[in-house]
Amino acid sequence: MLRIFAPLVACGAVLLAPLTAAATPIVSTDGGSLAVTTGNVYTVNVLIGATAGPGDDAVNLYAYQFGVSYDAAVLSVQDPLNPATEGSFFTAAYPLPGQTFFLSGFDDTVGGISFIANTLVGPLAGVSGSGTLASISFVAIADATTSVSAFFDAGNGDGLITTDDVTPVAAPEPATLLLVAGGCAFVARRRTRRS
Repeated sequence: MLRIFAPLVACGAVLLAPLTAAATPIVSTDGGSLAVTTGNVYTVNVLIGATAGPGDDAVNLYAYQFGVSYDAAVLSVQDPLNPATEGSFFTAAYPLPGQTFFLSGFDDTVGGISFIANTLVGPLAGVSGSGTLASISFVAIADATTSVSAFFDAGNGDGLITTDDVTPVAAPEPATLLLVAGGCAFVARRRTRRS
């Protein structure tokens, strides 16, 4: 009886043991509470990981998209056409031109910047660790204490994409396409000769 019961208890303990989940990377700003003076420029960095320790760092990050909110009565984006600049998180690992694609976002001028995005291009390994995703420069238009925060809006498709989320798709080689097209032409010509 013990020979049957002991393995069942061991299997049950393994199956019922709490699963350890990986921590979700933290996306935050380094500005915190900003005491701003009218006319001065303030640069706020959007960071990933290292806020609460290495357990919150990114693992195999391939792409991201997020938004930023700010108080439009206190701050104005310095360059509304290109509100954000690319941070060093991806470019430190992949410094060559064309290895990343950065979208600086769209400033709505009423306190929000949407669609700040970056992705690796091609079959590159994801980047792990912590660092700066983007930087945004603001001009103070009033003396006040304010803050800038990063957020994910599911309605805009915001989020983090890792290499675990990306599935490579095989693309046919040009020679294969030429061979298939030639075969189709041969079959079509043969059918027209028979009729």
